[in-house]
Amino acid sequence: MIDGLVGYVGGMNIGEEYLGKNKKLSPWRDTHLRLTGSSVTFLEERFLLDWASVGDDPLRTDEMRAFMPPPLVRGNLGVQIVSSGPDSMASTLKNGLLKMIHTARRNVFIQTPYFIPDDSFLDAMRIAASSGVDIRLMLPGLSDNRFVHTATYSYARQVLSYGVKVYSYNGFLHAKSIVFDRAIASIGTANVDCRSFSLNFEINAFIYDVGFATRCEDIFMHDIGNCVDLNGDRFSRRSPITHGAYSITRLFAPLM
Repeated sequence: MIDGLVGYVGGMNIGEEYLGKNKKLSPWRDTHLRLTGSSVTFLEERFLLDWASVGDDPLRTDEMRAFMPPPLVRGNLGVQIVSSGPDSMASTLKNGLLKMIHTARRNVFIQTPYFIPDDSFLDAMRIAASSGVDIRLMLPGLSDNRFVHTATYSYARQVLSYGVKVYSYNGFLHAKSIVFDRAIASIGTANVDCRSFSLNFEINAFIYDVGFATRCEDIFMHDIGNCVDLNGDRFSRRSPITHGAYSITRLFAPLM
């Protein structure tokens, strides 16, 4: 956040690999948002709450107000800042995503670097897919953690059986983006995995705007052009050793 006027949220951290300079993980594909308007105030609020929870000298109310001036720019998009972490039992972020999957009528397009969902998320995908919703999942083809990568593809094998379309990006896909019905988009720090839903401090922006969601869907469709399509029997043709590794890592998935 900068002067209470501009905020950034998404998948990009500070590091050379996020600029695509790590040859082992290139090309690097990420998604990040630049926000202005009143949504920045809520990003700052989350930062200050986190600061107060870990600092020895919490900010006073008057000091917090100094960090949060009234926004000078008010946009015309509906933006909701949603955060979650181990300091809350509400699972707010996961519940918001589940709600949108359950209410989707046409399609749900998911990009995530790590896909280790819990049973509630898997059930939501299965029910939506069996109801005729076009669900597509895009995962990285390269790995920054071989064990987690293998577990991710064990879950990909499962959702393929639901009728979900799965794509493997030719590079490292670090984008954490979900688009629902060309009407709502979620972009932030949260992966579709158990750690993001319950253990990690995460924050996402839910954007309620057809034009913006359509742009995000167009980006997803463009990225498919740089993917390996794992639908049909292509995934099942992988070697028995690979499928054995999927099964073994699946046993440890709740710990990842």
